[in-house]
Amino acid sequence: MKRALALVVLAACAGRAPPPRYPLVEAGRKTETWLIAEADTGTVAARARALHALGRIADDEAVLTLEHTLATATAEGILVAAVEGLWFADTGAAQVAGAYGRAADLLDVAVVRALGRLATAGELPILERALTDARPTVRAAAGIAVGVAGRRKIPFTPGIRAALARGLADVDPLVRTGAAYGLATEPDPPADAAVVSALTALSDPPAARTLATKALGQRKAPLATLERGLHDGDVWVRVEAVRALSGAGASVEMRAHLAAWLEAEWGAGADGARLHPVVEGMSRLAAHTGEPEVGDAFQRIHDAVPRASRMAADLVQCRAAAGLVRRGASLEVLARCGGGATEGWPLWARRQLLAAAVKDGVGSAAERRATLAALASDPDERVRAAVPEAAAALLPDDDAARILRAALADKSVAVAESACDALGALEAKAPDWAGPALLAVAPRAEREPELRESLLDALTALKVDAPDVFAKALADPSPAVRKKAHEDLEKLGRKPAAEAPTALPLPPVDLGDAGGRPILVVNTTKGVFHVELTPDVAPWNVATLVTLAERHFFDGTFWHRVVSGFVVQGGDPTGTGAGGPGFSVVAEPSILPYLRGTVGIADAGKDTGGSQWFVMHAPAPHLDGRYTVVGQVPEADMAVVDKLMVGDRILRVEVSR
Repeated sequence: MKRALALVVLAACAGRAPPPRYPLVEAGRKTETWLIAEADTGTVAARARALHALGRIADDEAVLTLEHTLATATAEGILVAAVEGLWFADTGAAQVAGAYGRAADLLDVAVVRALGRLATAGELPILERALTDARPTVRAAAGIAVGVAGRRKIPFTPGIRAALARGLADVDPLVRTGAAYGLATEPDPPADAAVVSALTALSDPPAARTLATKALGQRKAPLATLERGLHDGDVWVRVEAVRALSGAGASVEMRAHLAAWLEAEWGAGADGARLHPVVEGMSRLAAHTGEPEVGDAFQRIHDAVPRASRMAADLVQCRAAAGLVRRGASLEVLARCGGGATEGWPLWARRQLLAAAVKDGVGSAAERRATLAALASDPDERVRAAVPEAAAALLPDDDAARILRAALADKSVAVAESACDALGALEAKAPDWAGPALLAVAPRAEREPELRESLLDALTALKVDAPDVFAKALADPSPAVRKKAHEDLEKLGRKPAAEAPTALPLPPVDLGDAGGRPILVVNTTKGVFHVELTPDVAPWNVATLVTLAERHFFDGTFWHRVVSGFVVQGGDPTGTGAGGPGFSVVAEPSILPYLRGTVGIADAGKDTGGSQWFVMHAPAPHLDGRYTVVGQVPEADMAVVDKLMVGDRILRVEVSR
């Protein structure tokens, strides 16, 4: 229903295919006179399209035009577009809140959705009012919006909490899901028996059960309540039950119960999508193997003859080994886990676990030093990128210092970025050589937005005097870099100087590549799925994916990031999470919601996207209006997506029209 509503609004606002000038001016990120004129005097469809474009540009002129339109327009379609423009621009909370109740359903839903990301404590009364609205579409949107605000650490009022609890019993399943989302993201939720009771009683739909399980874990529900989730028919409910039974509020008894369940589930041959709760549980319990029941279960899992695939067997055995070394086993147990170097779970992924164990202080100082030295010279940058954080934990050791210096100069952007992050995290404990070494990275960082952002944060944390570095960042074409420079200068107590950004370069792709209704046919190690692309919504990003696919850019790459119950992400030729096509693509946020199967573009801030893209396991409303939506995987194909794990590969991507 939410997607249907979004498509109705999109059709009303778009009307016709956008003329070529819209994508071009949006890519330049600078308002032009004709765009302001069209937002004021064009047809309804043209005005709405112009207002969306202004929201994506988000310069001062654009924001003023959006606020003026919202204050003076009377047509609902125009008001809706102005609200959405301010949502895309991430500003105007008070103005958006003032539009609630001015027109009919579409405007109120748009206002509520936007307030999820924009609202401060001052706008919460509007959301509380919307939670009790007579219209189910508004109530459902309000539950989601309150949850998005909660993710931003906006405290809930008692009235909001009570309204959400009542929403769990609503006749409309979307309202129940929205209420569960709100309660699952409440910051620092208090003990509330009525809320726990309402969450426990919620049984449908599965998405709501998943969120309710998460909310119960945050509220430290008893073992008997949380344990039910381990036997739920939905894999994402089981994942949340695993997290609840191993989280900060979990007891020794809960962890022992979970360890026994993991052993039984693995013994029953868990594979494919069923592997998610097992891997999640092994990862979260690894730090608790000193508890006898947990440690003994890990040993039995490690020694068992697997009934699953080779990759699953390697993954689980290595996760078990990661727990056993924290129990006292030699680091060699982890170094030798899994099958051969060319089969099963990739060797680089196993070595990343080894680096994490060293970072946690596992093994003797000599073992850690020798292990880090070997990992730091690994030919795979994915392994080397995992080393700096572990090396920083060993400072002031001379070998660790040499490793960090070498990492800053590494040809891999991911390794240099990791070294910046590691040194920045040390703050006052950073060695004297850190500041000059970081400044030496500045010239190459000018070509890499993500590396530049990490460098700015590190210089700020270490209070390194670098006026030239910040001056250049303030004039960078990337809005994300400029924003980071402003934020970091403010942390240093300095007033950022006003700098005019240089022009944002256009992506080197042909918008004609997004013509028609292209479909990506994605062949993976777990099967084939399709992505139905939306070129009318995100022409630059769709054209980029199509162009790269036709050049076989994605063929052979790994799925480098999988967060169970949230997302699976790929498209990075390096597999580190920091790689891309060598250019950036403008962000094209839209009103389309992030639902299960929605495909979006990953970035490190506005206008820093490239080749990395992700598929949602489940709805993620906090991404709405911020990250670019480029398409949708049909539900019939999602069984393949659900099976993907870190280490699975994209064999090839083809384009069908």
